[in-house]
Amino acid sequence: MVDFVVSKKSALGRTGIIESWGRHLVKHATPSCMVYLRAGHIPHLTWEVAQNWLKLDQIPIYQLTLPSLIESSKVIEKFGKGAPAFCGMPKDSAVHLHITDPLAEMRSGFNDTKSIALFTKGGKKMLNAPWHREIIRNFLCDSFDTMLDYDAPRGSLNKRLTKGIERTKSFYDELFKEDEEYLEGAVVVSLGGGFSDYHRRKYAVDIGLNKRCNGYSVDLREFVDGKEVDQEELQKLVEETFAPLPPTRLRFVAGPFDPAMVLRLTKLGFDFFDSSYPVKMAEMAKALRLADDYPHSSLFDLVDFNDDKYADDYDKLFESCECYTCKNYTRMYLRHLTNTKELLGPILLVIHNVTEYQRMFSLIRKTIDEKMNISDDQVRMDRRYDWVGPPNPISKIRPIKLRRVDNETQLEREYREAREELNRWNSAFWAAHNTLFDAKKAEFIEKRKKELGRLGQVSANDLSVFYKEFLDSQHASLMAYNKRQAQSDFVSENGTIAI
Repeated sequence: MVDFVVSKKSALGRTGIIESWGRHLVKHATPSCMVYLRAGHIPHLTWEVAQNWLKLDQIPIYQLTLPSLIESSKVIEKFGKGAPAFCGMPKDSAVHLHITDPLAEMRSGFNDTKSIALFTKGGKKMLNAPWHREIIRNFLCDSFDTMLDYDAPRGSLNKRLTKGIERTKSFYDELFKEDEEYLEGAVVVSLGGGFSDYHRRKYAVDIGLNKRCNGYSVDLREFVDGKEVDQEELQKLVEETFAPLPPTRLRFVAGPFDPAMVLRLTKLGFDFFDSSYPVKMAEMAKALRLADDYPHSSLFDLVDFNDDKYADDYDKLFESCECYTCKNYTRMYLRHLTNTKELLGPILLVIHNVTEYQRMFSLIRKTIDEKMNISDDQVRMDRRYDWVGPPNPISKIRPIKLRRVDNETQLEREYREAREELNRWNSAFWAAHNTLFDAKKAEFIEKRKKELGRLGQVSANDLSVFYKEFLDSQHASLMAYNKRQAQSDFVSENGTIAI
């Protein structure tokens, strides 16, 4: 299983810890990324080079992409020790089997009722649920994606999108047939829906609330690097996907996302990405560098070694970077390697870009933690105004700090501190209430779906029953809340504040 715990939430996103991945203890902090693999290797790196010269800041979780190995599935089955051992990966590595390759071509119009199309160097391969189950058993990875009918380009008709949901649900049901042998490994449920917010939510309700689920993989292939992105549209689609789902599960998105888009997706609630973007940039002979004020700004630079201007540049790649490439090689030499198409070129750029991409997530985590721990001396108070912060993402209550007037009396200080303490209590109450509400709602929907059967839909009338039952169960708690709020307005005769 995937043992994931959310630590903190802020307007910038949320941090968490992946305690274990499958049978491996990893203690992996999020937001972060899986290490993208092609044919069981970090592209352009041997495992010896990766272990000696690529310094990762956490225990890695590797993303094994199926299209690069599907043609070897029979050989891996005969090998009998699993795909990680077959590829010579480091022992005791945490490995996730990802059905598609984030950097590979995906064509429209080839999926059918029983299977999805994967495109390999040997041509098109049609993957169905029985073959997928066989691959999962033989590859012996710690986790795996469920199959998704991913073919949902812009302009897809509602009929096609609904059919995609039916196919995806059928793939899931067939994968976990009760009469089949139990599949070992954590399950990351794939969710799609294209550009339809209605179908995004329907995917989440119909497939995301199934019992065997340790996390979610949300399909955003139409929003990756190189695509035109409508930020408001993206936000609406992601919000519709996450709304019905339990907030405690890991949220993963695969694809080459640049630092600006990673920051945006983190704010929308994603926890886990992959490292396909730095590999893509390295294969285009580009070196990634974050702005000095990232993530307070989303700016970054790409140094393009296809440009002749670096032919006489004797500077290190980046003076402040501590990676192997930056400490040992100049821009002029990297330009030479690119110009002559030497194999060392992409090796050095992959080492640097992956290191910088890892640093990006470290900066994001640090900033989220800092935003969650604002001390009094970090808030610049103006004696004329109160300070009101951004809403807490769970309680929706804004933190406040009241202005300090000149020559503040003891009674005024007590009143100010009592008001601020009431605000903190208020936020904590509603955070606990809303978290419980989300969990109970998810349980109700899952239970109701089992009662209705495969073709049944949870209706508004069903949810109205849940809302009443939930409010009835919280009657005592809400009455105590109202009493506390009423008491907070009372000032006793002896001049103290009654809270």
